[in-house]
Amino acid sequence: MTCSPPPTRFLISSNLRIAHIVPQKRVDMVQQLVTLYVSARAISTVHDVEQYVCLELGAESFDKLVVGTILRQEAVQEQFQPPPTQETAFKITQTEVLDMMRAFRAKIKWVSMTGQQRNGYG
Repeated sequence: MTCSPPPTRFLISSNLRIAHIVPQKRVDMVQQLVTLYVSARAISTVHDVEQYVCLELGAESFDKLVVGTILRQEAVQEQFQPPPTQETAFKITQTEVLDMMRAFRAKIKWVSMTGQQRNGYG
């Protein structure tokens, strides 16, 4: 999975910094960033969290952090509770979730106004 690149100046300094951080410290930083991201938003997705961590730590991809997969991080396990068999995060963003919720709400509103069922809702 490729993350959107941060500004070049940040990427260069972060890559140098990340390369010298011991693995356990990287894991701790990832845990803190996951917790921060999820606690600051009412709706968040694992994909958004992964993008955020990559950007904050200046990594081109989560794999470059060498801390395991995003789904096996302790904070992600606690916050999202992915099934043990899931190996990759669904590529769905907070914006897409909100768009789906708006569409669902519009359907419910249409059903309540007309009293008819539409597409199984109502």
